[in-house]
Amino acid sequence: MIKKINQFTDINGGFPPFMSVINTDFRFTRGASDGVYFQEINGEKTILFSLRGVTATICRLSEKADTEELSSFLGFQGVKNILSDFFFEGICLEERAVLRATPKCDNISDTISITPLSKLSDYESVFKLLSCNGFFEAWYPLLSAKINEGFSCGAYMKENDAPVSCAVAPFVFGNSAVIAGVFTSEGSRNKGYATRCVKALLNELHSKKVKDVYLWCEDKNIKLYENIGFSQCGKIYIKKEE
Repeated sequence: MIKKINQFTDINGGFPPFMSVINTDFRFTRGASDGVYFQEINGEKTILFSLRGVTATICRLSEKADTEELSSFLGFQGVKNILSDFFFEGICLEERAVLRATPKCDNISDTISITPLSKLSDYESVFKLLSCNGFFEAWYPLLSAKINEGFSCGAYMKENDAPVSCAVAPFVFGNSAVIAGVFTSEGSRNKGYATRCVKALLNELHSKKVKDVYLWCEDKNIKLYENIGFSQCGKIYIKKEE
């Protein structure tokens, strides 16, 4: 049976990257179906997941989980984007590596941090840059609200007074965070801008006492993040609307 969680303190289980996403999704809901749910079988919580718009983030808590019930529920809700820590049979998913940051990072001074104290022009710079990536509307519709309430932060760089690269942590909760928005304009790539933005963002997160910082990426980008100081710690599976 699938039930909706109404009390914030009822959320538990899962590994840190997903808990950071699920906790922030609980705080920032839009529609009647948005929120956090769990599947219960014989009194045991087997799956914990959040819905926000047409996006679901799923964490399996037990091998007893009924994935057929979950698939049917998500289909009924019209979910088109899935982020999961296990592979769904019968659903076309792409595999991503999960990486975790090491605690030490170089100080970076040529980037602009995005925090609750930032100017509106800083927000607009990041919005403009991320919208070029094509997925901004699906993944970051509430970024400014989350930044203002301390559940998100970011960093970006300018070139000739125009934003060219950024790194965003749209999910920050407690001592864990997820970096899920690293992007550089096509004409400004291979200059180390994304690396500097990620390092600056790590410094910002560490200043907020966030100890566990994660990101997910395609296998071809693992080496880039390993050079920054990340190490691979798992896999996730992503389905995106065609």
